[in-house]
Order: sequence, then structure tokens, then C-alpha cells
Amino acid sequence: MINVNELPDGKLQIEWDENDPIESILNDWTEKDFQDFFAYRLSQDSGKSEEEFGEVGDWETEIEEDDISEEN
Repeated sequence: MINVNELPDGKLQIEWDENDPIESILNDWTEKDFQDFFAYRLSQDSGKSEEEFGEVGDWETEIEEDDISEEN
């Protein structure tokens, strides 16, 4: 399970299971990847288009059903 906590300074702390077959995709994300992802998702919720938002990162790729392990 991915956990997001707000720290006293207002920053977000994001934790996940590095060994989980789905969550482990986050192991290679940079701070900028997380910032871009949340900005993109917020722009979708606000109705802004991708052109207004700017560049979209690799994280936009969907996980295929075959990528999900039956062990979960």
C-alpha cells in the first residue's frame, strides 16, 4: 500500500513497498517524476489540457494486466 503523509513543513512523504510487483515501479522515480505526476493528475481533475500542463512523463503509461502478479 502506498502511504502519503504531510510533514510539519508541508512537504509530502511518500512510502511504498519496494518489493511489491506493482508498487516497485516507483523505485526508479525521481522527485521530479513525483512532482510531474501529481501536477498532471491535478490538472486532469481541474480540467486543464495536456497542452496547458506541459510535458507528460513516462509514468503516464498504463500497466498491462499481464504485468500484475497473481501472487497478490
